[in-house]
Amino acid sequence: MKILTLATAALLGATMLAGGCSKEADSPKNEATKPAPKKIADTPQKALLAMRDALRDGQSEEYASCFDATEDEKKFMEALCQFTSAMHDLQNAMIEEYGKENVDARNNPIFGDLNKENWIEDYEIQINGAAATATRKDGVGKEITFLKNGDAWRIGLSILGDSMPTAAEQKKFIQDREQMLPFIKAAHDKIGKEDYDAEKINMELFTEIRAATTPKVSPPEAPEDE
Repeated sequence: MKILTLATAALLGATMLAGGCSKEADSPKNEATKPAPKKIADTPQKALLAMRDALRDGQSEEYASCFDATEDEKKFMEALCQFTSAMHDLQNAMIEEYGKENVDARNNPIFGDLNKENWIEDYEIQINGAAATATRKDGVGKEITFLKNGDAWRIGLSILGDSMPTAAEQKKFIQDREQMLPFIKAAHDKIGKEDYDAEKINMELFTEIRAATTPKVSPPEAPEDE
């Protein structure tokens, strides 16, 4: 399971909703800020907005609740939101320190603009009873599906496409999240330090994450001498 692939899939607001556009980064969110009371997404458009806002603000439970998913799948989506939101904040901080051109262009970021205005107008949404679909008018990205449950519309997990991991991979990612988040915090601390730029910070971060989350394989035992 590739960490970057999963994060890219989770960042619908970056790669699909915003069409890969970016602008000046906002300052990192205040982690002490309490989420606003959840509103019922009574249209597919509101479901997309709720998902984007929860991801941008790092509200993992709100993010997971936007999807038509089992409880186990929602736990995975919560973990994915936490990782993705932390990475988005890291990128914002690097843009502020090193400049957008030195983060976006050189490091091939997986994040676009989660705050693009009027992005919902880029989509054509069709409703058919308790189901709906959304497709970008420019043909970019995959079709998004929705299901209506009671008064609320929820987004189908098909939004992750081929990046949707197996149940076993989901459980591993939930466990790995606890190891990955401290690495991201440590990467924050490197910003602005001598001999560090965005490329080096990213390289060290993903080297650490890969080493910590890749299963260790023991070498085969040598055959005994006869």
